[in-house]
Amino acid sequence: MTYADRYPEQVAGMVLLDTTNPYRTAAGTMQAGSPGPLALLPSVARLGVGRLFPTSTWSAFPDPEASRFAAFVTSPRGLQNTLDEIGTMPALMDDARRLSSLGSTPMVVLTAEGHASDAVWNAAQDRMAALSTNSSHRTADAGHGGLLDEGLGAQQSTSAIDDVVRAVRGGMTLAPR
Repeated sequence: MTYADRYPEQVAGMVLLDTTNPYRTAAGTMQAGSPGPLALLPSVARLGVGRLFPTSTWSAFPDPEASRFAAFVTSPRGLQNTLDEIGTMPALMDDARRLSSLGSTPMVVLTAEGHASDAVWNAAQDRMAALSTNSSHRTADAGHGGLLDEGLGAQQSTSAIDDVVRAVRGGMTLAPR
């Protein structure tokens, strides 16, 4: 059974932006829940430690957006969000490893340039793109974070999203790039 068979109302199209490699760890090697000492980060954030770093540490956005972003990601709430995300990763990776097909669901896998020369990373990205018979695996001219907060990377991410929306709405096949 495919994910699309299991949840047909939820899967219209998909864009994976330099996604985590679910095949890199063996099943059962990741533990659920907060990751040990990192669980203290939200409490430590109340002391303002994150604000000691320049805003460029957190984002490539220009100010004042970079300052707003840094204020959130270094806040107790922002760090708790990160810990909650990390806590869900084992189950998500297990689900992703079990996924065998998305059918013909339009999908773009966009790999950041920093991973372009990593054969293992690219093989995993190719494997994810192969989950759909209507997919395109592309390499962006930006780093991982730059897919969202740098001009060219954000433009390439937006283009991938636009292409998937057009494919969903028009029943078109995505052109591999």
